[in-house]
Amino acid sequence: PMLEFEAAKNQAPAVSMPNELTVSHFWRDEKKPREYDFDAVFGPQHTQEDVFEDTKHLVRSALDGYNVCVFAYGQTGSGKTFTVYGNEASPGLTPRGVREMFALIDRDAGKTSYSVRVQMLELYQDTLMDLLLPDHMRRNATGGSAGRSSNEPQLPRLEIKKDPKGLVTVVGATDLMVTSERQLLTAIEQGLARRHTSSTAMNRESSRSHLIISCMIEGVNMQSQAVTRGKLSFVDLAGSERVKKSGSTGE
Repeated sequence: PMLEFEAAKNQAPAVSMPNELTVSHFWRDEKKPREYDFDAVFGPQHTQEDVFEDTKHLVRSALDGYNVCVFAYGQTGSGKTFTVYGNEASPGLTPRGVREMFALIDRDAGKTSYSVRVQMLELYQDTLMDLLLPDHMRRNATGGSAGRSSNEPQLPRLEIKKDPKGLVTVVGATDLMVTSERQLLTAIEQGLARRHTSSTAMNRESSRSHLIISCMIEGVNMQSQAVTRGKLSFVDLAGSERVKKSGSTGE
């Protein structure tokens, strides 16, 4: 939807949706609009619930042992963070996905025992950062001067690797065990508060980093003892436009 300041400037949408699968827009002096086809297209009239209804089957896939990734891509101000996280009045894909995951876990409790671990990482200026690292460890590791000695605490080194089963893992990242929807959402809220944001020419509060939340789900069938391991990741990418266009500098 149009933002308030966009409407105040009498701006108009640059794209149109001829049908539920197509986006079109005019380009320079071309007489016919360019069209792009997708699996689904959501217009300004659609709600967060509409978007989630089209994707919630992916949560079931993660519980069944598949590696699932939901991510938002687009330029600054296009609504990526709102779509992925939303707000209290209009929750996005992540809180809705978390709620659906634990609802399915509770529903299947009589036949399958599940455990859920979560990691929350930020890729900022080519550096991978652990947003779930406890505050006291963060303060101890960063509280010294630039000339600290080598035996003083350092932030854990994070390394991206593949485990023996082929799943991508981040060695050294905080691995938090969660047992409820509220516990997981609280951890996410705490991590979001540590994320890098700043004002740019295109957005008053822009996410300046890539954010990855990964839920590692292990299920054990109580009858056969068969084990499934899946992953459900939500990714909010930084703006896709060139830095010159957003006007962001430094951090």
